[in-house]
Amino acid sequence: MSVRSRKKTVAFPEYPIDYSFCMLRERAMEKAMAGAGLKVKRGPAMDDDGILRRQSRGFSLSRSPLRSARTLAQWKDIYANRRMGTIGVREAQEILQKYERQQYGLHAGHAEDSGSGQADGSGSGASPLPADVCAGYLEEIAAALTSLEDACAERAVLPASVLGGKLGRAAKKANRRWPAEVFLADLQGRDERIRMQMQQLVDKTDILFGFTDDLHAGMSLGALMDKYPAAAEGFTAFLQKNGYRAAPADCWLEARSWSEDPARLLEEMRPLYRAKRGRKAQGEGTVPYPQVLGMLRRAVGEKKFAKLRPLIDFYRFAETDFEETRYVAEGFYMQLRRLWPEVKRAAGAGLDDPEDLRYLFLEELLETCRSGGPDESAMEKITRRRSRREEAVRQWEKMSGKKPARRAGKRETGKRGSA
Repeated sequence: MSVRSRKKTVAFPEYPIDYSFCMLRERAMEKAMAGAGLKVKRGPAMDDDGILRRQSRGFSLSRSPLRSARTLAQWKDIYANRRMGTIGVREAQEILQKYERQQYGLHAGHAEDSGSGQADGSGSGASPLPADVCAGYLEEIAAALTSLEDACAERAVLPASVLGGKLGRAAKKANRRWPAEVFLADLQGRDERIRMQMQQLVDKTDILFGFTDDLHAGMSLGALMDKYPAAAEGFTAFLQKNGYRAAPADCWLEARSWSEDPARLLEEMRPLYRAKRGRKAQGEGTVPYPQVLGMLRRAVGEKKFAKLRPLIDFYRFAETDFEETRYVAEGFYMQLRRLWPEVKRAAGAGLDDPEDLRYLFLEELLETCRSGGPDESAMEKITRRRSRREEAVRQWEKMSGKKPARRAGKRETGKRGSA
């Protein structure tokens, strides 16, 4: 899989509930590799005290060579992988669209203010979501995210990794300095489409008299859209297509998508407005994709090229599938943020701070929701993990090289702010 995509999407969880969601991608990779008979430990593991521990590296064989050979053969079935990978993303998108329509009932009268533009519900008369309904939503989203990440790992990431070595050797026949990633030239996946649409939006609004000055002066997106109606349509359409994209953050609950916090979108766009008219185009200086294919054809011959072309096409598909999977996952995490205030309201009875529910793993939180609040066992786990929080923070800093921001208040929780 392309290094450029995988390195910037590794989550680092802080609390048990964060671990339950943020490590889905790593667990999907572990399961997919176990299917090939390779038992590999990836990423850190969180113990019962809520402290992340490094796992010893290495792998072992966990299946018979015959079954492993069958799995490896499946990875090489690029046509089946492409079909199943596409189906996996489509099914997740359908579930996400259903939740968007439902909004979990989180209209203006349902949820408390969680920092994402939701009202506090005062005077609306709307009732909170029942605890068992919250548990059902949490469980369904977790299942959808798990299926999404499993499909991406099994049908895109690992098959592409298997192909990467072969394509890398083929690329070097055309140019000895080329890696396999040269075959991703001019690829218009989710990330590139967002970049192109953002640049188009900048070009359309930059010509509006006074718009750029107001943007740099710190005017909010809502105020800009009110003052410049010609820009409103473009920003609205852009957010409808790309609103799930979240600002970089290691924790799903701390992140804010562009739809939730449009100020983050403006932060991304300001450098584009400051750029000079003669700016260098994205990708300028790289070899165009048609030229890459032409050089490869001349280097390996027509017969060999005909065998390599389907592999290259799948390699490009795997990259777009990975990017689309990440974007859909960001959409599910946005729905979880919308749901979280209701979870605290429904399951936080008996806690001085309902935010302490984050000290529970997903299965523990589901049980707490179904019970309408933490029982004696859940309270013991919350108290114990909270008492060891400082140790968990020190371990987090040691492993990640980062220091979590402290939440205001008497009791420090180590909760990170959005970056």
